[in-house]
Amino acid sequence: MKRFRFPLLAASALLVLMACSSTDESVKDDLKNAEPLPVNFGTYVNQGVTRAGTTGEIASGTNLKDAGGFGVFAYYTDNVEYSGNQIPNFMYNQTITSTDGTNWTYTPVKYWPNEYGNGANSDGVDMLSFFAYAPYVAVTASTGQVTGDKTYGITALTRNSATADPMVKYIVGYDATTSSCVDLLWGVNSTTGLPHINKVRSAGTGDDKITFNFKHALAKLITTVKYDGSAIDANSAIYIRSVTITGFASKGMLNLNNITANQPLWLSYDGGELTYEGMTFNDGRKDGREGATDGAQDSEKNKMINSYFVQTNLSTFGASGVTNTQQRLLTNDIYVIPSGGSESVDVTIVYDIETKDANLSTKISDGTTAGVSIENRITKTNVFSASTPKGFEAGKVYTLNLILGKKDVKFDVTVATWDTGYTQDVNLPN
Repeated sequence: MKRFRFPLLAASALLVLMACSSTDESVKDDLKNAEPLPVNFGTYVNQGVTRAGTTGEIASGTNLKDAGGFGVFAYYTDNVEYSGNQIPNFMYNQTITSTDGTNWTYTPVKYWPNEYGNGANSDGVDMLSFFAYAPYVAVTASTGQVTGDKTYGITALTRNSATADPMVKYIVGYDATTSSCVDLLWGVNSTTGLPHINKVRSAGTGDDKITFNFKHALAKLITTVKYDGSAIDANSAIYIRSVTITGFASKGMLNLNNITANQPLWLSYDGGELTYEGMTFNDGRKDGREGATDGAQDSEKNKMINSYFVQTNLSTFGASGVTNTQQRLLTNDIYVIPSGGSESVDVTIVYDIETKDANLSTKISDGTTAGVSIENRITKTNVFSASTPKGFEAGKVYTLNLILGKKDVKFDVTVATWDTGYTQDVNLPN
């Protein structure tokens, strides 16, 4: 039990009395540092964040404020260190916003506890621990459920009564719209690479600002395709049916209290060990030759590939198929939950080569035109076998270029951080 612990208003009243009656300058100096000090925040964006409904990447505080700011969990633990089994009793999903991208504000304003272990104020200390994520989403505090669309991006947060580390549930966006691709960030102390844990108000007169260095919790995947060689004959066309990429998770739960410096701590969506099932991207057609069953095509999750590869008009046969010019396969960049380099990345591509031929009784995929449609399926395992580590890592951009050849499929892989990178060529054997 602490012997001297004044409530905030009582401490302020004591300041007034001492200022009027005391002539002891040393006592004045001790007590003036107990004046109410607001908790302030600063940010550094480690390049790149999007919010559902917001297009483009964010590489500055100005862009971050346009995306809605960030959310903060704060725990007051008195003179006991943070242990992960307390509730967020100081701030819960506090939205931090800015009008200029530099100065960040929130309401209601909270103040640092006055006991900081100095002078005559207390024989103990008061500690606060801070955790942050971006972009901010509104939730129902008692349940942690996002109040808006919960089908992708950030879908839930730890509820306000949970005695646990703050968590962010996340599902990879799967439709072909920019707003579904949400780049999740979490904040750390730039010195330690870990959250701001067990912070104590300083004895000086500084502002004790909590500055978050935001890090990417996801990897970014870009996929392109082309036909390797001269232009295909005018009577033929190539259509992508599906691409399956493994080595990442499509849903999970991010613990904002990471244990390894600057590395995200991912759990399964239910809080267990994360599994890396990957995802199959289908073209969305329902004509029977998808590389998957028609039933699978009915799922919205399986309609992610750009409709650029769907044959829609026979008068421009081949125009919507693969050419010998490199083109984007997926409409948008996809943000995926990485394995931290521990999982092999395998790629399976299914594509059709269709040829119009009036002498045939069979039809191509439009169901009308005479011709032949040949399905091709090929898999490349461990496409990053020449690199260490071999799988997806948080904060890196992976460009997977699918190259369809006359005899085989080749892969050209570019891996980069949001700042720098390297290139890895991967070719299939003849």
